[in-house]
Amino acid sequence: MRLLILSTVIAALFQCTSNETSTSESNIEVELIDFNKYDHREYSGPLPDELVASRKYILLENNTIESQLTYIGKLRLRQGKIYVMDLVNPNLLIFDLNGNLLHKFNRKGEGPGFYRRISDFDLDELGNLYILDGVVKQILVFDRELNYTFSKRLSSDAERIAFVDQDKFLLGLAPWNVLDWSGFRFALADKDFNVREAWHKYDDNIDPNVVFDFNFVKSEGQITFNRPIDNNVYVLSDVGRNLKVYNFDFGSQNMPDEVRKDLETHSNSLWKYRFLTNLVATHHHYIIGTIGEGLMRKRNFLLDRSKNIVYFEKSTVPPTTIDMTIRQDLLFTLSDIDGDKLVSFLHPDSYERAQEYGLPQEVISHLMNEGYVICLEELK
Repeated sequence: MRLLILSTVIAALFQCTSNETSTSESNIEVELIDFNKYDHREYSGPLPDELVASRKYILLENNTIESQLTYIGKLRLRQGKIYVMDLVNPNLLIFDLNGNLLHKFNRKGEGPGFYRRISDFDLDELGNLYILDGVVKQILVFDRELNYTFSKRLSSDAERIAFVDQDKFLLGLAPWNVLDWSGFRFALADKDFNVREAWHKYDDNIDPNVVFDFNFVKSEGQITFNRPIDNNVYVLSDVGRNLKVYNFDFGSQNMPDEVRKDLETHSNSLWKYRFLTNLVATHHHYIIGTIGEGLMRKRNFLLDRSKNIVYFEKSTVPPTTIDMTIRQDLLFTLSDIDGDKLVSFLHPDSYERAQEYGLPQEVISHLMNEGYVICLEELK
């Protein structure tokens, strides 16, 4: 069975094979990020004020059955709206920038215009919605008014989707894909979702039994991607072309290949290692993301490459923790970048830490009432 870490649902395990056709990967710039050589400055709670020009909190409506959220699986700000994918229930909730619920989108079912599960979603500049249903391997398209347009069955197993322009879509293929383009990490599809090319092979040390949270992140005309556990951060252009790779080196805390490919067997010792998880994004001279230390302990970071400084969040979870019942280590879960604003959310379980770090009382009260809070931090 596939173990999902704050991700989707239990699914069948498949074996990877290879496909011989790909685009060229030669001459791609690889830049080493020696994490331990940066000046480390630990912080607690929100990002340090020296990094943030402004901070705004949005309290998501939660006083009706329609507005209830179980767990946020993905969060995007697009066209002045907040799109929230519920990880547990097959819903997409749409809020305005004041946190008021505009629409609860649920098309779970069978037949045209319905999905079994929302594995991922994205929107184009016109507000058209694209939903990836990984269970039945299809993409569904809805217009800006959320009217069903058409759907297309994919010929590969894909985990993630990103709109790149009016004619192209970027797919993050699954390591267990045994269909077309087996063994490849990325694929570029046309407007009808036919894959035209694929590139970047998975290595042999991916454990398909464990699936983490991760996403394509768009910022400043680039798309950033990291699928755990992999120390490479892939930077693509806004039309899906290779730009460069950042290779993170955690020194003695790098996870060995024999551990990466069999995480469950080594679960009791994973706390010894660091790896990228949840989100990694580039913005201006920053690299922003989350580092896992074991499966349950996570720490946000902001790496300022212009000053050789990494701001690293203190963890409240002991390093040896393997308790799978812990739901929330992070106070702020990084989710997106909107212009110069870093987008994150606070889980209701974090109300005690929010109080400890002096967050506004309305934020604390909303968390205590089981509500989610969105945080927008404008970076300097």
